[in-house]
Amino acid sequence: ERLSEWSRGLFSKAKIHLHAALLVILRLDQAQEVRTLSDEESDLRTKLKRRVVSLAVIERARRKQCAKLTNLKEGDANTKFFHRRVNARRWKNHIHRLKHNQGWVTEHEMKEEIIHGHF
Repeated sequence: ERLSEWSRGLFSKAKIHLHAALLVILRLDQAQEVRTLSDEESDLRTKLKRRVVSLAVIERARRKQCAKLTNLKEGDANTKFFHRRVNARRWKNHIHRLKHNQGWVTEHEMKEEIIHGHF
């Protein structure tokens, strides 16, 4: 039971399908070096290429979700790591300066007026 749970966490179905599709595409590419592919093989390769893109998106989302859960677990300990992550995100979302006319504006009130006037 625990081994299967571990396995599911390590290898998602999307990841297995992704690797299987990539393997078939590789075999078709190898065959294409020797001969021209039939219409069915060509269609299969095209469909698999599209499928690889969608599976990669799913796998990326799964990894992002796993990373987020790990960060939440580690963040509960009130660690330096957690605070650095939060502050880095806050710093990244902050508008440090705006170019207005010929110069740069750094004061918060002026940036607020420029943004409000723009919209």
